[in-house]
Amino acid sequence: MRRCALTPFWLLGHGLWLALLAYVGALVVLQLVVSLLGVPPQLGGWMLVGLHLLIGYEADALHRWSLDRQGFHTIATVNGQSVEECERRFFDAWLDGQPYVVPTLATGQSRSGAGRLTTLSLWGRNG
Repeated sequence: MRRCALTPFWLLGHGLWLALLAYVGALVVLQLVVSLLGVPPQLGGWMLVGLHLLIGYEADALHRWSLDRQGFHTIATVNGQSVEECERRFFDAWLDGQPYVVPTLATGQSRSGAGRLTTLSLWGRNG
């Protein structure tokens, strides 16, 4: 929901300039529809909420698209309970047969994010 409320700032913060331009264009079109067609302002507000929800749900796809345009491609996507587990799963599959060293935690430390599912996508440069 955070992305929905701060859509233009999120787009700027991630360097998604074309997506921001499309967002501003959609806002202009939405305002024209509301003013020229006499759409009730309440319906225009719901249309704006719908636009923000659409961008919020598709934000990761926009980010992937932007990285693709910059010459990066997806190497792998892995799931796990923590970033460390995701990294281990990736390197277990990617390095195929390389030894795996388990990092130990110092006494008194606890793993953060226990019980949450984490997804980690790794990117590499084309060519």
